[in-house]
Amino acid sequence: MSGVVAAVGNNADWCSAVCRAHDVPVTVWNGIWRTGTTPPRFYPDAMTLRPGQTSSALVEGLGDRPACAVKDGWASLDLRAAGFEPVFTVSWIRRMPDDAAGTALAWTRVDDRPGAAAWEDAAELPGLLRPGLLGETAVRILLARDGATVVGGAILFRSASVVGLSNVFTTPEARGAVWGDLPALAQATDAGVPVVGYEHGADLDLARGAGFQPIGQLRVWRRGGEDR
Repeated sequence: MSGVVAAVGNNADWCSAVCRAHDVPVTVWNGIWRTGTTPPRFYPDAMTLRPGQTSSALVEGLGDRPACAVKDGWASLDLRAAGFEPVFTVSWIRRMPDDAAGTALAWTRVDDRPGAAAWEDAAELPGLLRPGLLGETAVRILLARDGATVVGGAILFRSASVVGLSNVFTTPEARGAVWGDLPALAQATDAGVPVVGYEHGADLDLARGAGFQPIGQLRVWRRGGEDR
């Protein structure tokens, strides 16, 4: 399995877990992942799971949604004719397993509502962490503190062949420490498993500094609605 295919599949599985927790149905058919109703904020209505898909296949069934967003996992489609505009293009990243160093910060795993509330507040993602998501065995929701102060967080999601890294946030002062700790956190419970995700800009530079390498591109498209 190629690195991009594994990263795309992991991201789709993570989005499915979020949708399950929010009671949003999901279908997978002919290489397209799609929600049956509007997904949680910042999550896609559809995404490609393999290369070679068409624009019409990706947006099929979304015509009655006033606002929607889709992910083109290979950044190869042009959806302007369907009324979509590109939001951003990012790099898929992967870090191969090695003997990662220890952590510089104090990290805790979020597994209850108070912890989830603290994570959501720090990440500025209110309402994301529903109880069903906290109970997913493949999910590790992590919070970093320097003393009593929350300075960062992330989510790790294990799928068949990789660990997905997403929702990384940090204070400006802790960026280097947070990214430097993430490989060791992933290896702590999933030794020998590659870590994948996507980033751009300054966060991509930080990821590269932590040993991640770009392996492909992802483009997000949106039609209507600034929040989608």
